[in-house]
Amino acid sequence: MTTVNSTTVDGFAPMELYDVNAERGAYTDIYSLAATLYFLLTKEVPPSAEKRSRNKAKLVPPKQINSQISDKVDEAIRKGMALAPEERPQTMQEWLNLLGLKSAKPKLPNWNTLEWLGAIAAIATILGAIVTILAWLKSNSPPTENPPTPSPPVQVTPNKTPGG
Repeated sequence: MTTVNSTTVDGFAPMELYDVNAERGAYTDIYSLAATLYFLLTKEVPPSAEKRSRNKAKLVPPKQINSQISDKVDEAIRKGMALAPEERPQTMQEWLNLLGLKSAKPKLPNWNTLEWLGAIAAIATILGAIVTILAWLKSNSPPTENPPTPSPPVQVTPNKTPGG
């Protein structure tokens, strides 16, 4: 189970990390990411969720600290750092949309199964043709000539005749 070490995560942990029995989800990570973005853009650690929940601290809108932050990013950070999990974006894509970012997933063509199978078959056919051409080229290439190896010299021994 995840627990909070307040000396290392104060300002970056949502309330549900202070309670070992609380439910967690993508919205938990969104809080931490929004708090990290808050810190990167303001150079200030945001107040802890625990202090904010007890009204001992307020979250200063990041745009009040850094006027160069766009309204869209300011809103995405504040919504991402909402104390109540149900008030935060529930998926990473929702939060990315608030930031004005496109989907993090690569877009594949919207083909049906038959179109995908056709594309796979075409690729397999092309690969098969390449293999066939390479095999044909190898079998029809002129043989490499090996230099002849000299045969060992033949020794002739004189014919010895008896008595001679």
